[in-house]
Amino acid sequence: MSLDVVSELFEGKKTYNPVTGVRVVERVTSGAVRIEFVDKVDYVILEMVAAEEGYLTESGSFTPRVVDKGVIIARVGSRSDPGRRHDLFIYLFPPDEKQMTTYARTVALQKGVYEPETKRINLGSEGALYA
Repeated sequence: MSLDVVSELFEGKKTYNPVTGVRVVERVTSGAVRIEFVDKVDYVILEMVAAEEGYLTESGSFTPRVVDKGVIIARVGSRSDPGRRHDLFIYLFPPDEKQMTTYARTVALQKGVYEPETKRINLGSEGALYA
């Protein structure tokens, strides 16, 4: 699975056929993608990958979250989610300013990727993995 799948979801395409180990990839909100794996998400692997990419993981009375400077960029599903611990939610900036939630707009302003005067989103080198 590559990030092309996520890009296609944001373009409205639904042509993705899951690869081995992945059941579902779907856009659940304007700024979130849910990936449901066949197996439960391995917390140790998630923490290792997050650390390699320069992110922290937090957990406690909730399932692990990948955090960048206080902003949740991904999280493992919980009891209330369709796939529970098989889910990984990735939070992204939607490509259109009109689709942004107030929270996403605030984070985009913090990250310097949203220009309120022009209402344009410029992801530049930051990428879209925030919201």
